[in-house]
Amino acid sequence: MKSVFCLCAKYIFPFFLIFGFLDVVIAANHDNETDRLSLLAFKQTITHDPFEVLRSWNETVPFYKWQGVIYSSSGYVTSLKLQHQKLKGPISPHIGNLSFLNELLLDNNSFTGGIPPELSRLQNLKMLCLRNNSLDGEIPSNLSACSNLVEIRLSWNNLIGRIPPAEFGSFSKLQLIQAPRNSLTGSIPRSFGNLSSLLFLGFSSNYLSGHLPNEIGNLMKLEYIGFNDNSLSGEFPPGIFNLSSLTTIFVSLNKFKRTLPPYLGTTLPNLYYIAISENSF
Repeated sequence: MKSVFCLCAKYIFPFFLIFGFLDVVIAANHDNETDRLSLLAFKQTITHDPFEVLRSWNETVPFYKWQGVIYSSSGYVTSLKLQHQKLKGPISPHIGNLSFLNELLLDNNSFTGGIPPELSRLQNLKMLCLRNNSLDGEIPSNLSACSNLVEIRLSWNNLIGRIPPAEFGSFSKLQLIQAPRNSLTGSIPRSFGNLSSLLFLGFSSNYLSGHLPNEIGNLMKLEYIGFNDNSLSGEFPPGIFNLSSLTTIFVSLNKFKRTLPPYLGTTLPNLYYIAISENSF
């Protein structure tokens, strides 16, 4: 019996010791004070939380267990998912301190104020979803510093001003940019033609004017164009009719001229929906 006990002590005790050590390591990895304080600062700006989604965000609960917070194995916040929570208040600039954040998903709330320019610090950000809020002000031009962005969703807000021209052409990985139902003005940047990965381009129901840039014809992966209900004029760039991946064109309620070419079905074989009514064709 003694030998059995010694055998257990020899092999089983170190086993538990190792796992106890691993628990300490994991806890240490999650002890990221910068991320924790940044999230608490975000909570402080919230003026209305009807579903008490942020109730768990307190000193007694480890931040990696807070609702809506997704973290990596190294203990850094990688996603903040707080959609459909009816949260009110401005978006805290301290969000810009979450340096490992991949996803910021705050859609379908009632956030107010501007888009914090501090978001430009989020070098790892891939998805920015702020649609269906009450955000105002201009789109920060320094957002282009988030060079890994794949999706930008800003629809149904109160954004004003011009689309940042040169800056928005630098998103080499961007696949979707969506900002309908705002109050954006000015022209469509020619730099959009540099968005070589773009699949979806949507700015319907704004106050955009001028021409549709010829450079959009460079977007060979583009599947969706949405600029209906603006004040765009001039002729359709011929290059658009060579974008064989296009499935949808929404450009009604503008001031475009010139009829569409008769060979549309040949050069756009994947096109299944086109809306061009109420123009000057």
